Amino acid sequence: MIARISGAGHQLSKYTISDREMAVGSTLGGPKATLLIKATGALRKVYSPQAGTDAFGALVLHHWNPGSGIPLVAAPGDFTIHPYRQEHLFELSNGVTVHEDIFILSSAPRDGRHQVDPPGAYYAVRLRNESGETIEMATYASLRLKGGLNSTGRTSYDARRHAFVVRNDERPDFVRIAGCSVRPASYEVTLDTAKTSAAQFPGELSNTVLDEADDPIGIFHLAHRIRPGDQAEFYFLLSFSLEGEAAALKAFAALPDADEARESTHAYYEVMLNRAVVMTPDPEVNRGVLWAKANMLRTQTLTTQGWCFVNDPTRSNNSVARDTCWYAFGADYVNPEFARESLMWYARHLEPNGMVVEYFDIR
Repeated sequence: MIARISGAGHQLSKYTISDREMAVGSTLGGPKATLLIKATGALRKVYSPQAGTDAFGALVLHHWNPGSGIPLVAAPGDFTIHPYRQEHLFELSNGVTVHEDIFILSSAPRDGRHQVDPPGAYYAVRLRNESGETIEMATYASLRLKGGLNSTGRTSYDARRHAFVVRNDERPDFVRIAGCSVRPASYEVTLDTAKTSAAQFPGELSNTVLDEADDPIGIFHLAHRIRPGDQAEFYFLLSFSLEGEAAALKAFAALPDADEARESTHAYYEVMLNRAVVMTPDPEVNRGVLWAKANMLRTQTLTTQGWCFVNDPTRSNNSVARDTCWYAFGADYVNPEFARESLMWYARHLEPNGMVVEYFDIR
């Protein structure tokens, strides 16, 4: 593993590691959502702290040669881990270089720090033809739409937004939207898991959705013809609202494109990581402090209870008093506004005898 640091050690840092050596992917978070990445580089899930459950399951990409139907095999590549995103760079057997970039939108809070971005998880892809011939290739992006809900899912396709809109009987106001930045060659919502990793290219999809299904899989089929030296770019955007379909569509429309979202998230992290700079003769200590700050920013959550800290962001909905106090002991150097508000909840909810409550549900 190679660590790179710019400047004297207090600027943004990144790590590069072989994708054959990765034990587990990154956990990335914003005020309204948290995502987990698999060791393979695929997106594992997107979690809603306010809902207390997963909004989406895994998002996985597979590539094929549409003429022969043969799957395109990936050569060993590299992950680059940044404080706010994770990149994956590898080459396919047809000579196309694939660059994947996964992150959550997390720009600076506004208007008293309670005005934040809507939840937005981005999976950006760039395909570059490094060969000397024009290449045609097909990509399936398969997404488990069920998330963490157990009831029947009801899915529709929004052609204008190139997006699946998902509702569940269990939580009818918890509406999720999964969109693609470009018009897909075809799409489908299916129960056929074999299509997502078939040994031969399954071909065009049906352009239909299952109105009701227990565990639906939404698939975008993208087709590209890339000349030598050219590239194709697209991204998938996952968002949701707990206030119904109209609010979900409004939030989805308000989200910036992938480039703007990446830049605004980078700008916020750069400002925050340049606070409370520690400079020692040991670069590993300097790097450890920087990554401690990055990890703190990933777990700062805003719900209807205000800003709060949970020490296991995708598996617990409880904010524990003693854990919040220890967290604030360090976070106060970087984000004192967050540290203050997370502690003030406990001050406002003291027991009549003056005792501090042990924990509360952030929902």
